[in-house]
Amino acid sequence: MITVNDDPFAWKEDMTVQDVVDLLEEKFFSSMVTVWVNGDPISRHRNYLTFPVQDGSVIEIISMISGG
Repeated sequence: MITVNDDPFAWKEDMTVQDVVDLLEEKFFSSMVTVWVNGDPISRHRNYLTFPVQDGSVIEIISMISGG
């Protein structure tokens, strides 16, 4: 089990940050998001496609928006 934005979700073996972002895609206003795993920011440069999510992880995903 993982926690994403305070909600529980089933964990799968070999799950990555990108899998979690894809799972919640329709909840965001933009495809540009920032992600923290267990309190550590994960940059796209660390590659969402390969960054592993461990069972029990706490993940926060925030949609990036701009205003004017």
